[in-house]
Amino acid sequence: MPMTIQDLKIFFENQFKAYLKTFSDLSDGLVADNRKAYCFDDIKNHYPNKALIASADAMMMTRDRVYLIEFKSGFHRNEDLENNKSKIESQRRSIRLKACESYIFLEKVICDGNKLNFKKTYMAVIDAKDDYKGTLSEFYINHGIEGSAYSEKAKLLKDMTEKSLIHYRKMIGGKWIMYDEIIVVYDYEFVEAIGECK
Repeated sequence: MPMTIQDLKIFFENQFKAYLKTFSDLSDGLVADNRKAYCFDDIKNHYPNKALIASADAMMMTRDRVYLIEFKSGFHRNEDLENNKSKIESQRRSIRLKACESYIFLEKVICDGNKLNFKKTYMAVIDAKDDYKGTLSEFYINHGIEGSAYSEKAKLLKDMTEKSLIHYRKMIGGKWIMYDEIIVVYDYEFVEAIGECK
């Protein structure tokens, strides 16, 4: 039987109300926002034998969509870019893994394999405060100018949509297999981005 967003909201209100936290708490202070969402890590740990599954930090529901949100620090660049490369690649892999396993956990465990009759979005929130080089790179990208450097936000979005998750975004019968949308935002863009979610 298909599960609607209303079914999911009722289920979460009955089962997981204690796991509501502010985005400030869910992000360990990466963003400052007192609106609440469900702690997806706590929900995962509520189920026995599920601790080894990688999970997003937060889950938020709107009128027709579920947002799985991962907050990830460690992208903030300094001048020693070479030493940051392996750390940043590890961060990217972690975000990709959490995207996949969180979706599977939502569908197969929480929703018990029922067809999900609502839209699904994965949002990665990364730190990049004072990212002058990233801002400059975004300017070139937005104006169709090929630059030698891309911002971390642009790199991660391209990595997730064109490489890692492209297989899960193929359409079958006019519907996406996994996520309907993938969003990558900087920490300072989060409040505005989440405010646009309806």
